[in-house]
Amino acid sequence: MKKIKQFLILSTLFFSSGIFAQSLVKGLVVDSENQPIPGINIVVKGTNNGTASDFDGNFTIEVESGTTLIISSIGYITQEVLVTDVAVLMTVILSIDVLGLNEVVVTGYGSQKKLNVTGSVVTISGENVVDRGVQNLTHVLSGSIAGVSTSQEIGLVGQDDAKVYIRGKGTLGNSDALIIIDGVPDRGSFSRINSDDVESISVLKDASAAIYGSRAANGVILITTKRGKFNRELKFNLNTSYTINAPTVRTKQTDSWKQAQFQKSQIDNLSLGWATPFNDQQIGWMKDGSKPDEYANTNWFNETIRKSAPASNISLTAEGGSEVISYFVSGQYSKQEQMFKGDFPFVQYQFRTNIDVKLTDKLSMGFDLLNSRDDGKYTKIDAYDGESYGRNSVWDRLQGGASGFTQNWPWLVGRLSNGKLGRGAQPSGGSNPIGILENGSNRIINDVLNTKLSFTYDVSEDLKLSVYGVFDKSSMSQKKFTAVFDEYLYNSSTSQFIKAADGTSPMLTQKKQNRSNNLFNMKLDYKKSFGDHNIDAFIAYEQSKNRMDYIRVQRSGFGGNAIPEIFAGNTSTAETDGRSFASGRQNMFGRVNYDFNDTYLATFSLRRDGSQNFPTNNRFGIFPAISAGWVISNESFLENTEFINFLKFRASWGKMGNDNVLPFQYLSAYEFTDFNAYGYGVQVGYDFGDGELPGFYESAVANPNITWETATTKNIALEGVLFNNTVSFELDYFTSRREGILVQRSASFPEYTGMLLPDENLGIVDNKGYEIQLGYETDINDNLSFSINGNISEANNKVVFYDEPAGLNAWQKYEGRSIDSFYGYASNDLYRTEDQLSKDGYALSDPQGWGYNVVWGQWFNLGAIRLLDKDGNGTINGEDLYRTDKSLLPTTQYGINLGVSFKNFRLSSLIQGQAGGYYLNNNLGVNSAMFDDAWSPTNTNGAYPIPTPTYAYGNLTYQSDFYLAKSDYTRLKNVSLSYKIDGNILNSLNLDGATVFARGNNLGILKSANSNVDPDGIYGSYLIKSWQCGIKLTF
Repeated sequence: MKKIKQFLILSTLFFSSGIFAQSLVKGLVVDSENQPIPGINIVVKGTNNGTASDFDGNFTIEVESGTTLIISSIGYITQEVLVTDVAVLMTVILSIDVLGLNEVVVTGYGSQKKLNVTGSVVTISGENVVDRGVQNLTHVLSGSIAGVSTSQEIGLVGQDDAKVYIRGKGTLGNSDALIIIDGVPDRGSFSRINSDDVESISVLKDASAAIYGSRAANGVILITTKRGKFNRELKFNLNTSYTINAPTVRTKQTDSWKQAQFQKSQIDNLSLGWATPFNDQQIGWMKDGSKPDEYANTNWFNETIRKSAPASNISLTAEGGSEVISYFVSGQYSKQEQMFKGDFPFVQYQFRTNIDVKLTDKLSMGFDLLNSRDDGKYTKIDAYDGESYGRNSVWDRLQGGASGFTQNWPWLVGRLSNGKLGRGAQPSGGSNPIGILENGSNRIINDVLNTKLSFTYDVSEDLKLSVYGVFDKSSMSQKKFTAVFDEYLYNSSTSQFIKAADGTSPMLTQKKQNRSNNLFNMKLDYKKSFGDHNIDAFIAYEQSKNRMDYIRVQRSGFGGNAIPEIFAGNTSTAETDGRSFASGRQNMFGRVNYDFNDTYLATFSLRRDGSQNFPTNNRFGIFPAISAGWVISNESFLENTEFINFLKFRASWGKMGNDNVLPFQYLSAYEFTDFNAYGYGVQVGYDFGDGELPGFYESAVANPNITWETATTKNIALEGVLFNNTVSFELDYFTSRREGILVQRSASFPEYTGMLLPDENLGIVDNKGYEIQLGYETDINDNLSFSINGNISEANNKVVFYDEPAGLNAWQKYEGRSIDSFYGYASNDLYRTEDQLSKDGYALSDPQGWGYNVVWGQWFNLGAIRLLDKDGNGTINGEDLYRTDKSLLPTTQYGINLGVSFKNFRLSSLIQGQAGGYYLNNNLGVNSAMFDDAWSPTNTNGAYPIPTPTYAYGNLTYQSDFYLAKSDYTRLKNVSLSYKIDGNILNSLNLDGATVFARGNNLGILKSANSNVDPDGIYGSYLIKSWQCGIKLTF
């Protein structure tokens, strides 16, 4: 390392010696009150030659007379100063950019002043990201940006990434936004990036995203990390915090005796003489708790989920620079404990360095490196499928998914009175959740090494050539040992605890997955001013290659839990699996930005993309975009309109693609199997008289014409600042048509033909909506300021074409309804009178004399759900299923941010919510009202139907809109209080800055239809709220 440093220093001195003779100019940068401003950028126009003002506002730079200096910084109005006399001390007075119009916005392969942006681009600063104090960066977006919503499935650390929707959902296919980190795609999620490394997060919502072409249809999120500045004194920033996490809602489980009584009532209400699972005496024991070792009332949430779990984080950054080199270096260590009881830490290490070097006055070099490791321990049943963690987790099973076994069996004993584990619900054993948490292991390690090497050469004052290469590698390794443990039953007749039979044996699974991402980019920039005409353009070429290698080994038949290593398993049980995948892309693109006197603005971009997902004749696509803006406030006819400080109209049109589909669908696929290939016991091998032999079968038919899914977007907007820069607004209206969505034909090839068809580019979806952002900021006096900012957005999609079967009932059609519309039976309350039954054609006795009518899997009688006969034929069957206008995905999102500053104190809060969505509230385990308020002869006004079992003959079941409930909510998303320590104290401690803070996230649900679950989680899954305190030091 020492030799490398010496080499860099010598190289720098060598190249620096080649600079032509120039004069040393000295200057001072001050504000309107003549106070020095540190950290101001001073750059020679048209070059990379620059410096920055020091702590006292002073700067020096070598230039020739007649040179123009550009003096700029975020928060100040940029100035251009002509150097006329190098011997005179230059004093520059900068004015505060109250409107923020000179703020630089990252727009994809470049940046623009906010004043000149013609697209719908919203940016969150790195400072705001840090102030939120989130432990996962995907959680910072919700409520902060109009048109951006998130959906989080679970709070399990390591799989708690929120799914991000930009302007709702516009496709039947994959709706994931494209993530770009420091100009590079395919770097995975941005969720675990150190927040102290983030310079900004920008979201491209309209045609501004078209510069990313075939992958931009769902919007683009740009993450930019910090870089050092030249001629800046070395500064260290230490940020350390301690956090307490807890479930947002501690779900109350329906008592065991209620669930047992519910199951008994299902049989009793039929009067058929069937055996009931519990008798009255057993239910009484559950209710009074007199026999806890046999008939319990176990709250599995409390048994498995902690009341709180700690997390800690420490981050140290260093940034600065000299005349020829600038640097930003950071390191982070964080540790979070899972909410599960037991030892399940999630530990993260990160090291980042971004370095820029001026090799000559025309040539510069950049080197970026990130090395990180996530090391997480999970329960033995947490899954990993190469893409995401933990479906089939303990919590998922508690909620009834993936072989769920506890929520609907609260009478099972978690831990017996003698301290041993009670018997779980699975006959094979090993299903007690407490035992799962206490036994076995599941460690998942993710390693990332990202590198980027770039060179920039100033061809001339107006022309710049840049080249960079990316070499990223990542790996995932998993070692999961499914240990066995003893479960016991209590025998009341002998007063003994008996070990239950165990049909399981230990199993070890190890997986390894390696990924690589190599990218090359070459870009030519042209920037020129002709009087009031300004042009900023570029053309670029980009090529990338990705590869994935995966291998899995597994053995069972271990003699016990003592040696969890592959060699200790039974060789006859060994399983191996492996696969590899490679992909590549080739892209050419360019963009031209034009403005006339910062008043008339226009942007045009064009991209030609190539993707390996399509056949050669459809492999390349062209994606254009155009946008324009008019800064109305610069017009002379508004000169005397004092209340308008800034007013801009903008509009955009663009065409983008979505190639996030399964690859190689233009080729037929074959699989090798010997039995049950289609999942229905179908024999697909070959029988030559000696029994069936293995064989191949066609698992997917080729579509040689498969191509891009395209989105054509339109956006119009008006934005402005009013009333002496105190009121701001931004109004957007957008439409998008998505065409070529992959679906299967149904109308032209009915299902009854039995033909195996490929997906084709047939589907069409429209999406439209609006976004409103309003803000008010004012300084009440020198010590007190106040701000309030709000946003609301709505996005409504509609399926326009789906190639549905001919003759499909109008009420069953997908076309004309939202993507996530609910499909089931329509209901009209309950049967509360015999007249209602008679009117619908149901008698109290059916032909079999069972006493109750059985129709399509439901027992129809008083108290049953009254299903609607949509086709009016007097029978409830599949023809009566309908597609409702109610969407399972919320359509409206909003956020309100309040801020107050008093002297050195700063208090802020964020309220966030959603509306327009629904979910099925039919889980007895977390909805006790299904028992408490069920219809009965003594409760004829009950809100829920009478308990009856599903019809056992034919196994026909249904779901209806009866259980649809609104998922609307309003939550207190964030509260933050900080105090900047006074300068006198800092001087005594030899510090440049210090801030102490306390924060909270997801602190409370202010309004929700169901207080027993978190409406942002699925099926009542727990999410995390947190309380955090810490300190930030600068020295």
